Amino acid sequence: MAGESIGWKSALYLHDGTALVKLAGVVSITPPDPVLDEVEVTDLEAVNRYRDFIPTMRDSGVITAVLNYVGGSATDTLLRAAKIAATDRAWEIVYSDDDGTALRKISGTGWVKRYSEPEITLDGVKQNNLEICVRGASTEAAAT
Repeated sequence: MAGESIGWKSALYLHDGTALVKLAGVVSITPPDPVLDEVEVTDLEAVNRYRDFIPTMRDSGVITAVLNYVGGSATDTLLRAAKIAATDRAWEIVYSDDDGTALRKISGTGWVKRYSEPEITLDGVKQNNLEICVRGASTEAAAT
C-alpha cells in the first residue's frame, strides 16, 4: 500500500502563556482518542437475553507523549509549570509526511495531568511521560 509514513518531523506544541511552543525531545505522541460513553437500558423483556445500551456523554481523551529528559530546559520548565498551574492551555499536534512535510494538525485545549520524573538507569536515556487531559472537542485542519 502506498502512502505510509513514519512520525519523523511530527510535533507537539503547548501554550506557554504567550504562544504555542514546540516541545523539544519528543520521542512519541499518542493523540487523543475521544470515546462515547454508554449506559445500560436492558429490561426484563430483552430480546434473546441481549443487553441493550444507549450513548451518553463524550470523553475528549488524553494526549500521551514520551520526551527525552533535559533538566532545566525550556521544555522541562514549561511542562513543570503547566503541571503545577493545572489550568487549561492550548495544544497542537502536527502530523508530517514521510519527507517531513507538515500535512495536518489537530488542536484544542487541555491541562497537564502528568509530567513524570525520569527513570534513572545505568545505560538508558532518561525520559519523561507526559499526559494532557483534553477539554472539549479537538479541531482538525491542514497544517500551515
